[in-house]
Amino acid sequence: MSCQEQFVILILVRLATELLWAKSLPSKDNSIGLTLDLFPTSQTDPSFQLHFSAGIGAFLQNVTAKLADREYRPSILAPVEFETGFVVPFTRFWPPLGFS
Repeated sequence: MSCQEQFVILILVRLATELLWAKSLPSKDNSIGLTLDLFPTSQTDPSFQLHFSAGIGAFLQNVTAKLADREYRPSILAPVEFETGFVVPFTRFWPPLGFS
């Protein structure tokens, strides 16, 4: 993601009973890479560990979820360029995930 000025990314993951968050260090070149990696936790079950990361310092990796099937991949919704100060949804899963 990029912006006209330095910014940080705040990653928020809302679970049923808690809110997880991580904040990146400020961007040095007005750009921060934002990634979501899915790692299977089983060879047959559609359960995955999700790793969210943004630039330096922001990562959440202790989130697991059961997806609709092993081939499902969420669509990425975030714009490539945005205004600072706004909450920008990055991805949503459908049907909604049962995080653990």
